[in-house]
Amino acid sequence: MHYVCARCHHAFSANPGVELACPRCKAEAGLEPVHATLLDTLKAAGWPVVAVGKIEDLFAGRGITRATHTTSDEHGMDVVLEEMAALERMMLRVGATPPGAYVVAGPLAFSPNDVVVAVQGANCTLSTINANGVSVAGPTGIATIGHTLTTTPGNNTTATYGAVAASLINLGQAATPGEPARFGQTLYSVDSAAHTLRTQGLLPTVQAVTPVVSNVMNLKAQFGLDTDNDGTVDTWQTATGNWSAANLPLQPLATWQQIRAVRIAIVTRSDQYESEAVTPGSLAIFCTTNPCAVSMTLDADAQHYRYKVLETTIPFRNALWNAP
Repeated sequence: MHYVCARCHHAFSANPGVELACPRCKAEAGLEPVHATLLDTLKAAGWPVVAVGKIEDLFAGRGITRATHTTSDEHGMDVVLEEMAALERMMLRVGATPPGAYVVAGPLAFSPNDVVVAVQGANCTLSTINANGVSVAGPTGIATIGHTLTTTPGNNTTATYGAVAASLINLGQAATPGEPARFGQTLYSVDSAAHTLRTQGLLPTVQAVTPVVSNVMNLKAQFGLDTDNDGTVDTWQTATGNWSAANLPLQPLATWQQIRAVRIAIVTRSDQYESEAVTPGSLAIFCTTNPCAVSMTLDADAQHYRYKVLETTIPFRNALWNAP
């Protein structure tokens, strides 16, 4: 029998019943489908169609937006898992105004109690998928996501999201009894009167303030910026001005993409009050540059305690704002 390679279009002969492989490029042989396939329909509708392994060859490249040829079974599974993770962001198929249900291409990567956010332009709305909140239409596989808006301060509950233009992003499971949330925002602060480090959950819901450890006097943080986009931090920026907690969320994407790391310093104090001043002067913080970036002044009474400055730098390797 005679065949034509779907990849290099080389004609060759082979016996019936054997596994076909092109002798020139080693690709599996095949002809373009005679009629439109489901892949063609999905691609024409604007949906991403990802081929892993031999799939591109089997369909002669038709109806596929992106393909990865794998070198082994293990490599194939790795690619499949990576592509499944990308499904955590899906376009809406039907416009919605929360708390109305969201309609997406399929249920994969969406489960009850997941925290999801609808995004379109500058608008975003945070909610949690209800119990039994994922229903699937049998013939099409299209999923309808029932959800409840979170009580997060500032949550946009009036925005309208359009089909295709808006996306639904899965941020992970909310907290359950005995298990912390996979996604959240936590505020760390120092109670200056009690000298205690405290924490408070802000997302997906606001929690009560909880003390963590005593004898903490100060907490400082700075952003490590890559201002020339060479992949290396060249400037340390305090959280003031455009970089403050109030203003940073309003900045353009290019500003967020400068952030490559954050460095944190915690100042702790001994519990023992000494009879003499054992820590005269001030405490130096973030001294990788000269002069030190921060100085903490101690009054006369505070100098009768001993102090330790603990510092660490955390590089950002999976920042959401750097994702495609």
